Amino acid sequence: MLLPIKPICPKNKVRRDGTGLVFVQYCGADNKKLLLNTKIAIPPIC
Repeated sequence: MLLPIKPICPKNKVRRDGTGLVFVQYCGADNKKLLLNTKIAIPPIC
């Protein structure tokens, strides 16, 4: 993996208004993954 961070918008966690939250996934040492909530909501198809 080139960079240890990537944006994620899970399609299975859609809110009532049709948007989903954007998370930043950080892969640290020993393949430990941390999801950080950005509190930004977009349609999951974007």
